[in-house]
Amino acid sequence: MYSEQADHKAMQDILDNTEVIEQKNTLLQPLFRDIKAHIRHMSHTPEFELMREYVQKKKLVERSMASSVVEEKKQKQVLEKLQLQYAKLLALRQRKLAVSPTLRI
Repeated sequence: MYSEQADHKAMQDILDNTEVIEQKNTLLQPLFRDIKAHIRHMSHTPEFELMREYVQKKKLVERSMASSVVEEKKQKQVLEKLQLQYAKLLALRQRKLAVSPTLRI
């Protein structure tokens, strides 16, 4: 209403009202905390952590092999072995979850 009347001072006074801001924070802060916790819980599953670890190890191997003089074929073999091992770990993890759903907690 104040913006339509071009009363910028009154509009700014409403926006700067600390009592309203504190009330909003009091009501909204628990909601944001709960939403953030739910997102974290959904994102950081054991499978996600395993995949993140795989990506980190792969980059580490690539960097270490790039700095040394290693044949491209040998580098590819090492990366394929790493990928295969992590695929086995992931499959094992998923099999355990299928057998015992209580492991998710």
